[in-house]
Amino acid sequence: MRELASKFSILFILSILPFLGFGQKTIDVSKIHSSKVIDGSYLKHWENKNCSNVSYKHFENLGLKLKPMKMYQANFGFTPYDIWFDFTLDNSSSKSKFHLLKLSNPNLDVVQLFKVENNQIQRLFKSGDQLNYGKRPVKNRIITFPVYSKSNSSTHYLIKVNNGTEHLNFKLELSNLKKYNEDIYQQQYFLGGFFGILLFILAFNIVVGLFVREKTSLYYCLYISSFIILQLSNLGFGKEYLWPNNSYISNHINPITATFSIIFLLKFCKYYLDTKTFLPRIYKLFVRIEYLLFINLVLAFLPLSFAYTTSIVFINGITLLLNVLILGISIFAIYKKYKPAKLFFFAFSILFVSVFAFILKNFGVLPSNTFTDYGLQFGSIMEAILLTFGIIYRFKIVIDKSYEQVLELNLLKEEANLKLEQQVKVRTNEIELQKQEIEDKNKEIISSISYAKRIQEAILPSNETMNSYLSNWQLFYVPKDIVAGDFYWITSRQFEKENWIFFAVADCTGHGVPGAMMSVLCSTALNTALQDLTVPSTSLLLERTSELISKNLSTSNVNDGMDISICAYEPLTKRLYWSGANNSIIIMRDGFLQEVAPTKKPIGPSISDEKFVQHSIKLMDKDRLILFSDGITDQFGGDSNKKFKKSRFVDVVYETINQSTSIQMEAIKNAFYDWKSDNEQLDDICVLIVEV
Repeated sequence: MRELASKFSILFILSILPFLGFGQKTIDVSKIHSSKVIDGSYLKHWENKNCSNVSYKHFENLGLKLKPMKMYQANFGFTPYDIWFDFTLDNSSSKSKFHLLKLSNPNLDVVQLFKVENNQIQRLFKSGDQLNYGKRPVKNRIITFPVYSKSNSSTHYLIKVNNGTEHLNFKLELSNLKKYNEDIYQQQYFLGGFFGILLFILAFNIVVGLFVREKTSLYYCLYISSFIILQLSNLGFGKEYLWPNNSYISNHINPITATFSIIFLLKFCKYYLDTKTFLPRIYKLFVRIEYLLFINLVLAFLPLSFAYTTSIVFINGITLLLNVLILGISIFAIYKKYKPAKLFFFAFSILFVSVFAFILKNFGVLPSNTFTDYGLQFGSIMEAILLTFGIIYRFKIVIDKSYEQVLELNLLKEEANLKLEQQVKVRTNEIELQKQEIEDKNKEIISSISYAKRIQEAILPSNETMNSYLSNWQLFYVPKDIVAGDFYWITSRQFEKENWIFFAVADCTGHGVPGAMMSVLCSTALNTALQDLTVPSTSLLLERTSELISKNLSTSNVNDGMDISICAYEPLTKRLYWSGANNSIIIMRDGFLQEVAPTKKPIGPSISDEKFVQHSIKLMDKDRLILFSDGITDQFGGDSNKKFKKSRFVDVVYETINQSTSIQMEAIKNAFYDWKSDNEQLDDICVLIVEV
């Protein structure tokens, strides 16, 4: 019997729920020609402080718990609870009405709109930062719901709001489509100007910072940058444009960017007010606060409810306290007659009022209105402009002091110059003697290098030697300095009655005299290693050469070595063995090019234990081989002063693929010198073309 009575009571409450509207006034939409704020007189609310899992399906028992709003706008401060709001729209006209229900706070986590109709409660829409932007019923940074009122009827709505642990302020406005678009346009116009001014100030300060090159400008630019991102998030533009589908960023970006802003602001204040000089204790206090802010930054990043709540409450509280502290410090700096402090004080006085109102709104002390909602934007723009002038004024003071110091230095220089003129006369004779000694030593050095060139030329094959082994060949060999680290090498060796011709292009570490010394060492090592071979193998030849060079350099702490492209060619069978240490080979046959990749390892000391690979190739008549060092491909030049590169080298080779070796080599030389133009040659050049 009791159960039946209970069910009857619930049914009765549900049956009259749409008509009672929980006792609040109804809003006649037929009289709304533009927009209307749904203030506290039209709203009732219920705060689910017991954190029970109440959904719209169980709302039939909540009718008795709804309370009238005590304020014009709802402001609950920092609350983790679900808040339910109740209002009724009454359409007394003979036409159906379509309106847009706009929420003032664009940063609410979850907002759900329900309709009570025919004793049923139905969820219409869901929106907020926790949802992907694309799922919003109205695509706008401001959370908006479309509502439809039938003619001569009343519609009862419920709104459920949860903002995690962030501050929750709530204002509803009902607008027709025209008024909604006009409001959006005006807001976008104002906010566009706001961000435009901030970006201009940022760009201006970046230019000033590049000119001034001091930490004050750097930290101010970082402060403005993080503040811009914070405001993009606070005003809903971040969700709309930057992270539409990322709820983690939507939730955590505010405490993260707010913490960054305060960190950079503190650093800016330290250097702008020169607290290390005027207030060393305050300077140390700022350093300790920075440590706390870095801890808060870590908490803001953590995906934990407690850490996130702590970071939000801390950054709001510390911001309020720091504004008071910074104002006091600026007053003290003015007392100490530090001129840049005046602009700093005015800037922070304006910002203090706006930040104080904004944070008190966050804590629920002040209502949400135009001043508390947008005062921070006005205050921050004025602060940014005044501080920019302050930075310029501070720089002017530094310039003036520098100018005074320059004048003092000039006076000292004039006195010093008189003394120097006398000393110069004495020193001039000494310099002339030293100059003559240097010229004599230069002649000796040039003479020694020229002698080294003759020694290096002695180890290089002569044209007669090259002709005795190869019938058709061309060489492009240009040392960067008098002597070179690049060299070319050719010899022969018999293996089982077969006469094999060995030839190579090598690039030793360095150029000039050091490179030439390495080239002599490496050339000798090649000759010695060849005598140790029992079979015609280029890979074994390189392995043995590498061992000899490593052994010769082991006691000198020198890690130099050699890159090489080496061939072993048997003319009768036209067999070719080839190996490369960081240097490749290009083979041309019947109008086609093929580049064979080398082993990525130098000759000499190396951390790699990779073995050198030998490639066996059967050559045909008129096949052409091109061996080259990286000196030609690494040369800078051209209109953009970039490297010649291997691709351009290959293009020149391909364009002359059907020409004779002499014409082809001439084309390579012309292309190189045209590319190099007036630029300095960067490395030794060695290119060898052989046609079989």
